Parts: sequence; structure tokens; C-alpha cells
Amino acid sequence: MRPYRQFALLALAALALPARAESCADTNFSTLAASACMGSFSGDLIGSVAETAALSAQWGGSWAFAGRSDAVGNGPFNTHPQVAFSGTLGLDTPASDTFVVGLVAAGQFSWYRFQAAAPISSLTFDNTEGVATTPQGNPLSLSYAALYVSAVPEAGSASLLLVGLLTLSAVIAKRRG
Repeated sequence: MRPYRQFALLALAALALPARAESCADTNFSTLAASACMGSFSGDLIGSVAETAALSAQWGGSWAFAGRSDAVGNGPFNTHPQVAFSGTLGLDTPASDTFVVGLVAAGQFSWYRFQAAAPISSLTFDNTEGVATTPQGNPLSLSYAALYVSAVPEAGSASLLLVGLLTLSAVIAKRRG
């Protein structure tokens, strides 16, 4: 096992103590179905290195924390559902490609991975059962949502950037020559 993967799995284990019995799959999204999920874990989502390492270990790639719905101005979200067991998370900037939303309720969290073929501006979730429940199995109120985005530019974006840099270099070389 690669050293970074071992670190990420250890970091995830530290985040997960003690994990509750809920299954993240108990929460569904109607706008766009989650392609995968993991959780429920004990703790908060604050954008730590351990969180992004755990996402990388589970789903590959490199991840960047974009913010939380309970931040001033709602972070990357345009709404912050208050005391909601279900609801809609609006996004300031439509999300596309691969991104992760973390839902937090009562000190428990679950991560949901999405793969959007076209940009979406909101996600509607049916309940927080996949995050935290009462001993009777009732969902607990959403505390906040967190957004993680892919930190590696897509191949198309990288190619476009490279073409731009080569063009700029050619213009500079022509002016000097």
C-alpha cells in the first residue's frame, strides 16, 4: 500500500471514531444521484488535510475544500438550510464534472460524490438518515453542508492553458526578435 494511502486511511480512521451505524446510502438526492458515498463518521468538516487525504484515498485525484454553507455568506452555497431533515442546497457557481458534498448533522457527517455531465445549480436531498439519526431511527437536523472540488484541472482545461502559454511565449519571442 502506498504511504500516502496509508496516511489517508489512518486519518479517516481518526475522523471516524466512533462511527454511528447509519449508512450514507440512506440519503438520496433527486437533482442528481450521488455516484458514491461514505459515512457516517463522527466529527465536523473543516477542510483539513486529513479530510482531503481521505477523499483522495477513497476516490482518487486531488481535492480542495471550497467551503461550508454555515460560513458568512454561505461559502460556495447560496442557501443554508436551517433545521432541515431534507432540503435543497443551492450553489453560487453551478458545479460540473466531479465534486463531493459533505452533509453534517449532530456531529456526524457523510460524504457524497457526484459526477455531473452538465452544470447543476442545486442539489435536493430527501433526508439526513444517511448522516445521523436518533436512537429511534429518526433523522437529525442538518447542521451544514460542505463542498469539495477536484483540485486537478481537467485534461481539456490543462490543454487550453498550455496552448495559451505557448501562444504567449511565441508573442514574447517575436517581440524580442
